[in-house]
Amino acid sequence: MKKEYPAYSFQEFVDDLRLRSRKKKRAVKSSLARFGRYRRMEKLLQQYELTGNVDTALKALKLRRYMTRPYEVLIRIKDLSLEFTLSPLIPIEAIEKLVADIKKCATEQQATELVQQCRDSHAIG
Repeated sequence: MKKEYPAYSFQEFVDDLRLRSRKKKRAVKSSLARFGRYRRMEKLLQQYELTGNVDTALKALKLRRYMTRPYEVLIRIKDLSLEFTLSPLIPIEAIEKLVADIKKCATEQQATELVQQCRDSHAIG
């Protein structure tokens, strides 16, 4: 080799003999993982795989269907009815906690403050 290629060094020769392997492919993360309903859906699918209960699979399917839609929280206080729209990126557990807290509210102002606190605490950006 040295006679044919004078600039070819021994180190380059040894490097050429080295075994090379293909780069490993990275697992692609789902683009839905940022949405609040995603973890619950994954949990339900895991439960379905373990138990075979079709009801959990249907719940997961329903969550998948509404994954990118905003949450709509309906509040009824006496004669008054209010509807709030919240980001779909908020975790579903936070929405459930908000709804439970709103049920304890007696006035519209308290409910509005709770919704605003939820929006502020899960603000993105």
